[in-house]
Parts: sequence; structure tokens; C-alpha cells
Amino acid sequence: MTEQIREKITSILTSTAEDYRARRMVEGFEVFKLHDIHAFYRLRPRSDQMLHVQAYPSMSNDLRLSIMARLMDYRRAMEIRAMGRSSISPGNEHDAVIRRLKNFPQIQKIPYHVRILQTALGEDIPELRLWLD
Repeated sequence: MTEQIREKITSILTSTAEDYRARRMVEGFEVFKLHDIHAFYRLRPRSDQMLHVQAYPSMSNDLRLSIMARLMDYRRAMEIRAMGRSSISPGNEHDAVIRRLKNFPQIQKIPYHVRILQTALGEDIPELRLWLD
């Protein structure tokens, strides 16, 4: 069961990133499948910032994923990684955090749906705001 949940989480985070990239809203993205699953979306045109979305498989279930998001300073996060100061894994570059997103002041549970995630992220990050297609 846990592996199925991990795959569902990875799929939604990757699909979100691919959609953003196709719309030219992000310059690039990375997804790390560790204990938690981390997705990093480097914003366009603000390439000095990246969105970090962290999902928690152990707190998720078949219907909803447990997730949080924060805005980070891209350059600072890369410096911390290069210095080996990220204690556990990518995503733990706490000194690079600019702020948590208003829709994710703490861990939230949301349905496994790309548009729901994108809407929540876009409410706080204008570059990721989707308009009706």
C-alpha cells in the first residue's frame, strides 16, 4: 500500500511540474523520492526563487495526500547543498526558506488532483496562477 501511495504522490508532483514547464511557468524541476517526496519548481521569470513542495507518504492515504509548500531562495539552497549543510536531504535547506505559502501554513491534506494542487499554489504565487483554458 505504501509504495502505491508513493507512486501516486510522485505522479501528481511530476504531472504538476510537467504542466508548469509546458506552460513555461517554471525553468525546471526536480523530484526526490526519499523518506518524504520533495518537488522543486524553479520559477520563471523569478529564477532566483523556487517552490518546494513536500509530500508525506506515511501521513497520506488512498484519497488524500499530506503536503506542505514553501518558497525558497534558489541560490541559497544550492549553496547549502554544495556545502553539505542540508542535514538529511534536499528540502532541508531551512536557511533558504523565504516563506511558507498561505494555503500551506502547516501540512494539509488535499485530493490527488493536479488542478487542485495548482490552484492552491497559484493563489499565493502569481507566476503559477492558471487562468481558465
